[in-house]
Amino acid sequence: MAEVIKQQDKRKQLIFGDGEVKKATLSYQSTEKGSKVVIPVQFNPSEYSISRRAEYNNTTGKLQEPHPNNLQSKGSFLASLRVKLTLDTATEYPDYVVKSGLKKYIDSDKELSDICKDLSMLTKMYPKTHAQSLVTFSWGEMEFIGFIKDLNINYKMFNRKGYPVRVELDISMIGEDK
Repeated sequence: MAEVIKQQDKRKQLIFGDGEVKKATLSYQSTEKGSKVVIPVQFNPSEYSISRRAEYNNTTGKLQEPHPNNLQSKGSFLASLRVKLTLDTATEYPDYVVKSGLKKYIDSDKELSDICKDLSMLTKMYPKTHAQSLVTFSWGEMEFIGFIKDLNINYKMFNRKGYPVRVELDISMIGEDK
């Protein structure tokens, strides 16, 4: 019995560790400001998915059975990342330390509105460069670098002035992971 508990403790240590919990971040190079902007995420996602795709031509002749040996690669595509993130300023968390990337928003009544506006701008093409900003989603050892393909902002809770205090972000990016 003691051996089973010891194995369970060892497994928990491997999964949960004993150090600081790594927080997910979104970062991008601001075209307007010329500096890197980092938006820390309060809550790590419960999951994310990375998908890859390749296309093939079928070279099977007429009246022949298809077979994988008769496929010819047409090429591969960039990877896609899909992640859901929650930003919440309504709930007080005594142990939560405000990250430096959020400090510029904290003094504003419209803090989540400002964050969502900044994120929405990442889907736009800048007239001077004719390109979107390159975005990095980082969490622990994983980094995904690319462009925001889809951004869905779901406003979930509001303060008395009508400003959002909780939002869910559904982000889809195209790029590559490191």
